[in-house]
Amino acid sequence: MESITTSKNGILSASESSVTITINNETKELQLGQVVPAGAIVASSNNLGFVITFDDGTIFNSANIPNDESINTLADNLDDTIVAQVADQQALDEIEALQALIASGEDPTTDLPETAAGTPTANQGDFGYVAVTRDGDETLADSGYDTTGQAAAPTAVTQEEALTENDSPSVLVNDAITIGEDQVASGNVLGNDTDADSDLSVVTFEVDGQTYPAGTEVTLEGGVLIINEDGSYTFTPNENWNGTVPVITYTTNTGVTATLTIEVTPVDDVSVLVNDSNTVAEDTVATGNVLDNDGDVDSDLSVVTFEVDGQTYPAGTEVTLEGGVLIINEDGSYTFTPNENWNGTVPVITYTTNTGVTATLTIEITPVEDPTVTVNDVVTVSEDTPASGNVLDNDSDPDSDLSVVTFEVDGQTYPTGTEVTLEGGILIINEDGSYTFTPNENWNGTVPVITYTTNTGETATLTINVTPVADDAPTVVINTDLNDDGFISNEELNGATEINVTIGLGNTGAQAGDTLVVNGIEIVLTQNDIETGSVNLDLPAPGEGEEIDVIAVVVDSNGNISPEGSDSAILDTTAPIITVDAPALTNDNTPTITGTTDAPVGSTVTLIVIDSAGNEQTITTTVNADGTYTVDVIDPLAEGSYTVVAEVTDPAGNSATDNDDGIVDVTSLAPLVEFSGMGSDGVFNSDEIGSDGTVTATVTLATGTQVGDTLIVTDGNGNTLFNGPVTQDMLDNGFDVEVTVTAGATDVDVTAQVIDIAGNPSATATDNQPVDNVAAPAPTVEFSGMGSDGVFNSDEIGSDGTVTATVTLATGTQVGDT
Repeated sequence: MESITTSKNGILSASESSVTITINNETKELQLGQVVPAGAIVASSNNLGFVITFDDGTIFNSANIPNDESINTLADNLDDTIVAQVADQQALDEIEALQALIASGEDPTTDLPETAAGTPTANQGDFGYVAVTRDGDETLADSGYDTTGQAAAPTAVTQEEALTENDSPSVLVNDAITIGEDQVASGNVLGNDTDADSDLSVVTFEVDGQTYPAGTEVTLEGGVLIINEDGSYTFTPNENWNGTVPVITYTTNTGVTATLTIEVTPVDDVSVLVNDSNTVAEDTVATGNVLDNDGDVDSDLSVVTFEVDGQTYPAGTEVTLEGGVLIINEDGSYTFTPNENWNGTVPVITYTTNTGVTATLTIEITPVEDPTVTVNDVVTVSEDTPASGNVLDNDSDPDSDLSVVTFEVDGQTYPTGTEVTLEGGILIINEDGSYTFTPNENWNGTVPVITYTTNTGETATLTINVTPVADDAPTVVINTDLNDDGFISNEELNGATEINVTIGLGNTGAQAGDTLVVNGIEIVLTQNDIETGSVNLDLPAPGEGEEIDVIAVVVDSNGNISPEGSDSAILDTTAPIITVDAPALTNDNTPTITGTTDAPVGSTVTLIVIDSAGNEQTITTTVNADGTYTVDVIDPLAEGSYTVVAEVTDPAGNSATDNDDGIVDVTSLAPLVEFSGMGSDGVFNSDEIGSDGTVTATVTLATGTQVGDTLIVTDGNGNTLFNGPVTQDMLDNGFDVEVTVTAGATDVDVTAQVIDIAGNPSATATDNQPVDNVAAPAPTVEFSGMGSDGVFNSDEIGSDGTVTATVTLATGTQVGDT
């Protein structure tokens, strides 16, 4: 069976046998003139030929029907109706119109074309059609197929159309594979592909823009790929490579293509660390990088911590060890700075990387022979004073314990420990370097230079100087500093511009002709000075706040200088500043006194307090760090005015005073408060209580109460009726307040008190009055003597013209009621 899959629209225009058409897996017999849509499969039985004429005028002619010129001959041998169908364009137009109506869902019989024969009434029909006979037969298209837009060309144009064997098409499925890093991806791309009519094979494959024949080994960025003809493939990734291989498109022997996608997922590779060691010479810094020989294909290695000598430290920490200072940084760089002259093995260091893997660093410091360092010694002592010390104290040898083997003096060499008598005294130097030189009495001068030799062969020198001294230092006294407190006050200076100094010669051994030097002033001593035993002189006074140091020595005729005598004092003539603040008016008879001063912290402030009774008391306190002082009066002051005098003296003896006054007021006179308007019975009745439910109380202020004092008036329930300052009108006329009488009350209360300006409260004044504002109970009254008829007759009325009535008082009526 011959078949073709069409690529464009056309009609079946000729066939040698029956022809079938398959659309959407539905197969039907195809009649001449019926439409062949694009994508349909057209097949003939018995391998006989057929012709399809396409919309664009091209013709497909199967191999069994003659081409080109012979097509007309073939048409002559076929059914004349078919030839007419191809040649008659009008008939084709009619078919196309009918197919359009059917496709749109309309009834094609409602608007038929005019008939070629029949009665006039048959020219058109609404629901049928009239069959007519034409000169040539007409075959109408089957309405089951879409013929829209089809038209047969009246003139045949022949064009070869390639014949496609209607094998079942290849069905290819795209492949994808995912493997871990450093694994080989393998499989067969044809394993999920099918073709019912062919044995599939791979012809070529394309990757990364290049096409290769099957079986070619292709080197890609990530590894090596090969796809074989049988569909088998391998992709061998480069070591530690991961990622997505460029998509591979393979083409089969049937011309169909599909893709292969290979994904290589990363795998965390273990860090590879190598232990490090470093050996350097003594006094050399060991440096390097512990990560230089380590690797990790997935991570940039860094040092997180390091452990040494049993302790763990973060990277970057500077660690002091017995032998030196170690630091390992995050980037792996390290330094170990050994202590001077230290050698040995640093405790093994274990470092941990950011991947959690550890390795060690071993540092070895090799010893170096260090030379002996000796330093020449010089010592100076006073006359009659032994010189002692150790010549090895300032010498060193990192590798040896030094000792003295011999010493040489005045041209002679002696073993250590030998006692050598020299002109000026006796010398001995011991093996451990200690020495003593004991000068002869009153001898002074320079001992011949001593050269000593150590056990390492090094030498150095010892020079001993013995200086002459006078017997004693002169004494120095600054007379102007009267109390010898180191300060010269304004009182002590007393307006002078110079200070007076006495230099005592005492046991100096000074003789007439010796020189006394005082602050650079040279005075040749006379016999009178020696006999007096002192020299008196004046020196310029220093500036305010400055110190004068007086230094004196005696120089004898041989140039020997006595020890120094000295004295000093600071000129301070400025008096301090002080203020005092006493409360102006207080009800506290032991008031708090405050003040300020610029005297030094801790200076003593003395206060004299005199009260209104003439009582005097002295109080002391000290200056606080902020320059203030505070003190409470100890003994209670009499009421009335008082004075305070404060005095402070600075370290130099300069004093300052200040004073202040105050008043002590500890009493306040009580006022008088009285109710009014209650009548002679002293009880407020309902008529005497105002319509507003209040009664009046008058406050009379005591003599001595002042304007500005405070008056407080309250009722018996504690409600404040007035709280305010006393006015002159209150003093002159008193002060009325209205006091509310509560319903059912039996009495009413009012209280008044005065608090004076000093804050002293007076005694309280109160008044209380009874209240009776309840109506008296009603009595009963009843006549008698009028008989049972209840009517007084003339007999029942007395001769005096009266009758008797009896009044009965109600319970609750009291004696005295009216």
